[in-house]
Amino acid sequence: MYSRALVPSLLRDIGASVSFLTILPGGRSPMTLRGAIWFWVAGLLVATLDVSLFVVFFHVLTKMETAVIVVLADGVVTRGMHYDAVADFSDGFFAPLDRNKRLKAMGDSRLGAFGAMGLIAVVLLRVAAFASFSTSEMYLFIPLAVASRDLMAIALYFYPSAKKEGFFYYFLSGDDLSRRSKAVRRFVVIGIFLLSGVAAFEMEGIWSIVAVVLEASVFFAVMQWSIGSIDGVTGDVVGGGGILAESVALVAISLVGLR
Repeated sequence: MYSRALVPSLLRDIGASVSFLTILPGGRSPMTLRGAIWFWVAGLLVATLDVSLFVVFFHVLTKMETAVIVVLADGVVTRGMHYDAVADFSDGFFAPLDRNKRLKAMGDSRLGAFGAMGLIAVVLLRVAAFASFSTSEMYLFIPLAVASRDLMAIALYFYPSAKKEGFFYYFLSGDDLSRRSKAVRRFVVIGIFLLSGVAAFEMEGIWSIVAVVLEASVFFAVMQWSIGSIDGVTGDVVGGGGILAESVALVAISLVGLR
């Protein structure tokens, strides 16, 4: 009886994670902290789509045109959620503001100068990185995308909310996990991140491990910056930090060259 109930529950959680982070259909189940463990599935699907487009257009269009298509597709399939988070995060953290003004700036739907510059910088970095990739290097985007979404889940399981509203607080306020269940999920999300590193190593060797470690380092640096600045993290910090860390790792790969 337990196993019969377990499978539909897992499928609902996976579907909720996919539909929350992408435009892909995943059912109508609400997103909960319990299901955040499956964020990596959304990363896998998004990256697989992006890599497929890259491979299809690589020998048809110029590298720059192919890179632009991939970045546009990435934005469309994720509903621009993480790019919007980058803009909000940049508005709040790159301006010389106090805690309350940082939170207010991130909550403002209008795009400020720092947000525009941050968003443009991330998009240009990703286009430049993809434009320099070979097809074999592009496949490394899959474990990097899995790792970035898993890092977002790790933030949900380990970091406090900076405010009593918004996506991040919504997840934590609806937490109905037991201490043991949360401990298991923390163990699993860390394990998934380590597996993404192993997958990257199997694909391209030691430099790919460096890229995954760099991605994690940038992400946790952003989280610690947020803890020190606003006494917690928000959805914009987590989403923006995830794609920023992913973008830095992509640029590092393009600079080192794994051919």
